[in-house]
This record gives sequence, structure tokens and C-alpha cells, in this order.
Amino acid sequence: MESPFKVFGMKVGGFTLVELALVLVIIGLVVGGVLVGKQLINTSELNSVISDYAKIETSVNTFRVKYNCLPGDCINATSFLNTEPGGCPDGSTGSGLVTVTAMELLNIGIS
Repeated sequence: MESPFKVFGMKVGGFTLVELALVLVIIGLVVGGVLVGKQLINTSELNSVISDYAKIETSVNTFRVKYNCLPGDCINATSFLNTEPGGCPDGSTGSGLVTVTAMELLNIGIS
């Protein structure tokens, strides 16, 4: 489209308001799409964490029902897990609380 404006005797070209409005609408749609996509990703990650928690909770409850103790806190773990007598950590009291020192964690490779 030819501009009717002249500056110092020269024709000045530019964008019309319709073209600028169209660009702004497209930018708005792209930004809106990115924000919605980010929200979907966050929701998916949260649902994944909730699902993992439910699986862990189910596993712990299944273990508790089957062996009548919590995982990691079984006094007689060697009798039903077929492990060597020294293969289970000492200190299991059956209280439901597992206490471990920092050195014990380092020795088994958890850091």
C-alpha cells in the first residue's frame, strides 16, 4: 500500500494499523500458548509425583501386612528375606522409626 505521507519530498513507507494489530494478535496467541503449555507440563509433573507417592504408600502397606513390620525396621528380617545374618543393618527395633548415622549412609552409598 502506498503511503500518502511525504518527508522532505520523499515518500515514506510503513506498516498500516491493521498489519500492526495482526502482528500483536499473533504474538499474543503465541505467548498464551506457551503459558498454557507450561501449565500443562507443571500439572503433569505434579500428577506424576502424586502417583509415585501413592505407589510407595501402597508398597509400604503391602510389606507391612505381609511381614508385620515396616521396611527397614524389621527385627527378624534375615529370617524371611533370605539374607546373610550380617546383611541387614543393625539397630532395628520394630518401633517404626529408622535411625541411621551419617557414616552408615556413606558406607552403603547413599549421599
